[in-house]
Amino acid sequence: MENEPTCAHGSELGATVHCGEIKIQRDFSVGRRNQGIIEDVIEIAAAMPVVGFVLAIMFAGGGVYFQWVNPKIMMGFGRVFALFFWALAVICTLASLFGFVGQKLNIHHRSRLLDSQRSIEDLRQLSPSGFEQTIADLFRRQGYRVDEIGGVGDGGVDLILRRNGDGSIAHLVQCKRYTNWKVGVAEVREFFGAMAAHQSRCEGVFVTCGRYTAEARTFAAGKPIRLIDGDELLSMLGATNPLAPAVDAFTAPQPSSDIPLCPRCRVPMQRRTAQRGPHAGKPFWGCPNYPGCRQIFGIEKTSA
Repeated sequence: MENEPTCAHGSELGATVHCGEIKIQRDFSVGRRNQGIIEDVIEIAAAMPVVGFVLAIMFAGGGVYFQWVNPKIMMGFGRVFALFFWALAVICTLASLFGFVGQKLNIHHRSRLLDSQRSIEDLRQLSPSGFEQTIADLFRRQGYRVDEIGGVGDGGVDLILRRNGDGSIAHLVQCKRYTNWKVGVAEVREFFGAMAAHQSRCEGVFVTCGRYTAEARTFAAGKPIRLIDGDELLSMLGATNPLAPAVDAFTAPQPSSDIPLCPRCRVPMQRRTAQRGPHAGKPFWGCPNYPGCRQIFGIEKTSA
């Protein structure tokens, strides 16, 4: 179709590992109340500490001018203006310091949150916004510049990825932390429509900690959409987190030859006994992530 997104040939998700600057695209016009100059200055300085420090220097320059260079300007009110500019300089400096410290703490917290994701169950425990942030930080470690635009009115796109030095190709990302484990064709089709509305060459990346229906995969086939399910997401996390394999071995030890692994969650299954139904009283292997995962095996089948 005419507005179908152009596939970015040769693009590859997963390359040099490094942490980048967290960049969040915000729409300050949504729900914005009327503010005075003091509130605006504090908001700008806290959100962009470098800009805040520059404003502090400019305001301090105004204070110097009105207090010492030309204090008699404006009918002798120069000292009043000087006091006003000195106050703005102090406010900008404090807001920038608090904003800078807050950003560093947020980066540290998000880095630890990313490193702590070592299983499907860990990912499912995240909030929807926490899942989006984790995926954003994962792609940053793979060398992408990431704009976080998720939230109300995001147009069906949560993240925009770009390679450093390549501004022509955008990777549009949709993140779904579904608890029912299945992403259907309706969600993938809606995401493809969001890609078509994006006015640039783009490739779509749909990320979930669950799985995709066969219809969803059929729809995505032949289109510039990459579907990342829970298994592939865990592999990506392990590749960018050197602690993950060691911790996996601690939290999910390798089972003996008599204990099978859940094929979906890749964790040792637990021996259970059916409480009702035609198999009541019979033992079976069940996934420890029940009810999120309902994979079971009969004991007779696995011990034969």
